[in-house]
Amino acid sequence: MRKTSRHSIRKAEREGVIIRVSTSESDVEIFNDLYQATVERQKFTPFSLEYLKTELRTFMETDSMRIFVAEYNNEPVAAAMMVYTKYSGFYHQGASIRKYPKIPAPHLLQWTAIQEAKRRGCQRYNFWGIIDIESQPNHPWKGLSLFKKGFGGYSQAYVHAQDKPLTAKYWLSYTVETVRRKRRGY
Repeated sequence: MRKTSRHSIRKAEREGVIIRVSTSESDVEIFNDLYQATVERQKFTPFSLEYLKTELRTFMETDSMRIFVAEYNNEPVAAAMMVYTKYSGFYHQGASIRKYPKIPAPHLLQWTAIQEAKRRGCQRYNFWGIIDIESQPNHPWKGLSLFKKGFGGYSQAYVHAQDKPLTAKYWLSYTVETVRRKRRGY
């Protein structure tokens, strides 16, 4: 783990950041409020609240999801939806606000999720996606990738998701998603 990440975790603890771990749909609503702020800041197409609630219910059939909510001054400032399997923990969705930029709540939140993965006997923790900062220094995910890399570990490249068109309607969706991707800058 990078020294600055360790420092940020300790600072969040000293500043009084509290991490709650939940399986409640009411915390999906809290996540969604933070998620909408993240959508506005990062300009991506979000999942609906109903989708997020359905996702929680589906994963909870196997006790595989937890919602982590970071609170500062009794206010939610960051949240994440984590998926746990027998061998791995996955950073599935994340959200935050920038109201308190000097309070590193997301660092403590991730550290708590990693500790939950260890408690469950997981052998890996997957941050799900970083970019190569050296080859793409202006990519919109640069800051997020730096944050994730701060926890150590290694980068594992996988084949990108592949689409299999089943109907001609696929090409409409493909065109829309291509335009969205180009507008986002990647």
